[in-house]
Amino acid sequence: MVFESYAEDYDIFYQHKAYQKECRYLKNIFNRYALKHPQTILDLGCGTGNYLIPLAQMKYKLTGIDASAQMLAIAKTKLKKFKLKAELQQGLLQDFQIQKDFDAVICMFSVIDYVTKKADLSKTFKNIYQHMKPGAVFVFDCWQKEAVEEGYSKTRKRVFKGSGYRVERSSQTTLLPEKNMCEVQYHCTVTKGKDICHQYDETHTLRYFSITEMKSYLEKAGFKVLNIHPFLKPNGRPKKSDWDVTVVVQK
Repeated sequence: MVFESYAEDYDIFYQHKAYQKECRYLKNIFNRYALKHPQTILDLGCGTGNYLIPLAQMKYKLTGIDASAQMLAIAKTKLKKFKLKAELQQGLLQDFQIQKDFDAVICMFSVIDYVTKKADLSKTFKNIYQHMKPGAVFVFDCWQKEAVEEGYSKTRKRVFKGSGYRVERSSQTTLLPEKNMCEVQYHCTVTKGKDICHQYDETHTLRYFSITEMKSYLEKAGFKVLNIHPFLKPNGRPKKSDWDVTVVVQK
């Protein structure tokens, strides 16, 4: 299971990610493409709540789904800290069930790439469709095939500093082009001063997509594709070098 030990350090790894900016970007997409101003938002793969919190501060009503109990526990603590509310539920994208429909759905930070099997992708998009109101928009980002295959790094190493400790994260990526997938093997070492607190390994398997393939999955699920653009560039057109693209569809 991914995001077990990794969940503990997730917010350190991504402490400089511009979540507030990205949520303003999402709001602009909602304003541009939604038939009416959304009030309820479903955040799929909500993780530790880094999109839930800014969107809740914008007065949206949030529901978050994530497969990781560890990530959801952290999200619950953070929401309480900020005195914000969101419904949280553990589940998989392809089979979660909530007894209501939403004005907008988001699935950010390449979460959709973790759905690697073709059958599960079809189930995922159909399940999302069934949880949306007519005219609602679904916004997500994903890795683009050409950019990944041309630009991936086989090995990487980074050091992250927390409060009184540091995490060294090394990764080794194996490309599986015949499956449009890659495996990223992480090894993390947490130290405090000169002492090693603990070490752990996790393997994350992700899928990447050509734009044509992604459109096909979405249209078969019943969605109308409104826009595909480079991440954070809503007026741009994807180039083969754009690793991350944003997809906007409507029910």
